[in-house]
Amino acid sequence: MLRPLERSEVSQTFVQDVERLVMKSRSATLHDVLLPLLIRQIYTPNPNVRLRIHQILLYFRKTDFPGSLPKSKDPDPLEKWTPNKDESPAKVDEYMRLWELWWEKARARPPVLGTPNPPEPTPASS
Repeated sequence: MLRPLERSEVSQTFVQDVERLVMKSRSATLHDVLLPLLIRQIYTPNPNVRLRIHQILLYFRKTDFPGSLPKSKDPDPLEKWTPNKDESPAKVDEYMRLWELWWEKARARPPVLGTPNPPEPTPASS
């Protein structure tokens, strides 16, 4: 289902359809499978898809895994990051690794499964 997100060209409609499916299918069991797949998709060559996935992960982290949020009042690197088309593969890899580290810690606690209000769609950049 997520494999088309790996392409450099993917329709915005498909991305939104995947997002709706992900948000409506939320469960503790699905998180165990879906979140690692989404984290790996951050490495997509499409910056718009990368941004949407990042926003979805931020949403899940805040609503379903609030115990995994940083205790500091300062925003953590994942909150400050805005994926864009000019990032080097090494920079994207750095953030993908931060998401992987977050998931390693977060999956040890059961999710809260907050109310699903998906992030607002971000306009496509050129």
